[in-house]
Amino acid sequence: MKKWFGGLLAGLLFSLSAWAAVDINTATQSELEAVKGIGPAKAKAIVEHRQKSGPFKSVDDLPAAKK
Repeated sequence: MKKWFGGLLAGLLFSLSAWAAVDINTATQSELEAVKGIGPAKAKAIVEHRQKSGPFKSVDDLPAAKK
């Protein structure tokens, strides 16, 4: 029973981490790369744009961070 409960708990924690939000204004390049659809080049561009121009005000500002 303990083994079954441990497996259930581990599965639940893993599934919750998959839904965790990433803050584009504080995320590291590696954290951004973990987001589906963001590769190393785009993650690097986001971090560099944020460092030069300051925080993003909305997700609509992301196209300004070009590869």
